[in-house]
Amino acid sequence: MRLSRNRDFLRGLCLALLSLVLTPHSAKATPEYARREGKACNYCHISGSPGFTDPTTGVRQSTVLNLAGRYYAAHNHSFAGFYAPPPPAVPMKPLFKFVWQLPLADAPHRAAVADLAGDGRPELITLGPSAKAGTASLLVRAFDKSGLKTEYSTTFDGSPDDLAVGRFAGKSEPPVIATDAGAWFWNGSGYEERAAPKPVQVLGAVWLKDGDERLLIADSPSQVQAFQVELSKQATSWLTNPVPAPSSGQVQQALMHATPTFLDKMGMPQLLALGGMVGLWAMRSDVPLALYYIQVNQDFDTKPNAANHGKPTFVLKSRTSNVVFRDPSAAMGPELWASPTFSGTILDVCTQDPRSGESGLLVLTDHPPTGTGGGLYFFGSAVPPAK
Repeated sequence: MRLSRNRDFLRGLCLALLSLVLTPHSAKATPEYARREGKACNYCHISGSPGFTDPTTGVRQSTVLNLAGRYYAAHNHSFAGFYAPPPPAVPMKPLFKFVWQLPLADAPHRAAVADLAGDGRPELITLGPSAKAGTASLLVRAFDKSGLKTEYSTTFDGSPDDLAVGRFAGKSEPPVIATDAGAWFWNGSGYEERAAPKPVQVLGAVWLKDGDERLLIADSPSQVQAFQVELSKQATSWLTNPVPAPSSGQVQQALMHATPTFLDKMGMPQLLALGGMVGLWAMRSDVPLALYYIQVNQDFDTKPNAANHGKPTFVLKSRTSNVVFRDPSAAMGPELWASPTFSGTILDVCTQDPRSGESGLLVLTDHPPTGTGGGLYFFGSAVPPAK
């Protein structure tokens, strides 16, 4: 019974995150041929999830084939000889504009921005590896007139890749820093820890329009729950009150981090899974949700394979990445906006400026502007204010 509820939750959650992220047991949403060809479902169908019934509305998605699908079906399930006409050119909207950049002496893997102490100052929370294997370094930093200053730091046994920050304890409680090893929060005089009795996988978070914020914990690609965090020392568990899946109409923002393999097992198209992060964000209450993700661009070369002359060996020449925004109802359609291409790898994306607290796009990379370590790049919103 619990597994069934978890499956229902994950199906609904993925519909809220983006129309193409669906559970592996929903075969119609990720059919055999789409996975075999490495293409999204709407490459061959007019719908991104053909045949799938939304449990929140009862609406069943169309199974009608488009031009590519009709060709594939008529030619023994092969695209050989098929010519896909290019989509019409759509000018990208200027969603963001570059504002500032900053090198980081350390090399964090994750970042978040929040007003942890409730004093109106945004803080930059980062998580990364520490010197000892199997441990992670958590830092809370804030900007002042002299630059970025560390306000709190700790090292713990855990992963440098599991981080989410939000009001997971409730609207009236302080924001919570959640990792695979437990939670940290500001208690009025300092940072207090609630250790997890066992490690968990922090998949991400969901922010709802009614103000509720939930922490996503994944036991497996098919078992995900959205929890609140209990801050009381008397509580028997730090995770509590899992809730039903929100509908897309309830979501203000959602974010997931996982390995490409994990996201692929969730049924996500390779284009979205490869960067290890996908999100959904309504930048303002009067604009629709936008899908954003890390796009990885890889350039390969070939060299002879001494063991098999018929199969050359592929060699990675370069790897770059950028942030891409799309319409979630046409997630494989034209881009709404794309950031400049960064050398190396984008590790995380936040939606707030750690200097001013204003809405925008903060990009964390493993390639700093100068020197070694990591790099922060901030793009301010270019969306005109509502009239």
